[in-house]
Amino acid sequence: MVNEQILDHFMAYLENEKQYSINTLQSYKDDLHSLIDFLSREGFGDVTTVSSRVARFYVATLHENYTPTSIARKISSVRSFYNFMTKEELMNENPFTDVELPKKEKKLPKFIYPEEIENVFKSIDTSTFTWLILLPRLPQEEVALRTTPPIPQNRFLRVVSTVSLLPPPWY
Repeated sequence: MVNEQILDHFMAYLENEKQYSINTLQSYKDDLHSLIDFLSREGFGDVTTVSSRVARFYVATLHENYTPTSIARKISSVRSFYNFMTKEELMNENPFTDVELPKKEKKLPKFIYPEEIENVFKSIDTSTFTWLILLPRLPQEEVALRTTPPIPQNRFLRVVSTVSLLPPPWY
């Protein structure tokens, strides 16, 4: 019962003083319920009896089911909760202070081989659209646009996306 009372007090603080959104509040609640479920499942008592050793054990169990990003969010939520508890003098110190956040996964950049670019350009029927050539590496005010055929007056050109593939051959 102690867990739910403290959790309700913390959630009221987040909602009224911090004015967090409903989705953020729900994420905090889910993350803290994850901790409370862990404590009861492992027999560690309530949230006021958590030590730094229990905190590290909890984080270790998160690695079994969550990605590094989700683990980092859960740790952040729990740290905020324990910071609140120390501020409210419900605990002397935050047991999650020294817990390290997992490193984020680094993804390789996506790229296109020059041969693939050539194949794309060869597959385009140039008789049905307007070519747009953007000359990069100029100051923003001086970006040159050239279209073939010219865009009629009072017509608009819609840029769907911009992609930097390779530097132009003249660089």
